[in-house]
Amino acid sequence: MMNFMKSEWYRIAHTSEIYWWTGIMAGLLLCMNIVLSISDKRIPDFPYGTVCFSMSSLSAGMTILMVVGAILASVLFSGDKKYGTMKNTVASGIPREKIFLGKCLVTVGTAFISMVIILMVYIGSACLLLKGPGTFAVTETLKGVGATLLCAVASAILEIVLIQCFEKDVMAVIGWFAVMFLIPKFCFFVGLKIDLFNRIASWMPWNFLDMEVLVNMSEWRCLWDTPEGLGKCLIAGAVGIVVFLTAGLVLTRKQEI
Repeated sequence: MMNFMKSEWYRIAHTSEIYWWTGIMAGLLLCMNIVLSISDKRIPDFPYGTVCFSMSSLSAGMTILMVVGAILASVLFSGDKKYGTMKNTVASGIPREKIFLGKCLVTVGTAFISMVIILMVYIGSACLLLKGPGTFAVTETLKGVGATLLCAVASAILEIVLIQCFEKDVMAVIGWFAVMFLIPKFCFFVGLKIDLFNRIASWMPWNFLDMEVLVNMSEWRCLWDTPEGLGKCLIAGAVGIVVFLTAGLVLTRKQEI
């Protein structure tokens, strides 16, 4: 598996996709802070030219980390079926299970490096260009990223599983959307009538990150600020990783290539 991972690291490092992805994401966040800074200087009493407002954009929508994890997994491995990469790798003698685990580890490692660079640009530009104080907002945002990280990893692993299951990439996208968004919302609405579904829905990341986090100009009420909320984030993410890894290993063994 180490040889496979080394080859994947080499491939990713010598292709442009990850650089474009990281550059575009960091550039968009930098542009947002620049626009806020310019607006603050040119518009009297502009209330949004602050570090707090910039950081609230991410803190209020931590589900974006799960979306980004899935997109990055797709960017890295969506062409495997089209170009026969899996067949060639299996033919070289590497077991399917190790290929799957290798893809997951490479995706997580690449995503982490990309995320660190993006956050450095995002937070650094906010602190340099916008008004403070911003220590509290930056701290809360970083705590939220840490709390949501396992959920984002589970999301990326799910996308890798679906890419391996479906011939067409669009089907993997639809499958991810169904598992991560539609099923949690279905459980939530059914849970309004049936208590069992309500308990299940409350442990689904998309639901609790959407409904148990309130961040705006006047209030920061974050799930991860309490031991119970932080535990929910970490446990849900860890369970998701175990479930999707197990599903991926089972399907990888049975799948025709």
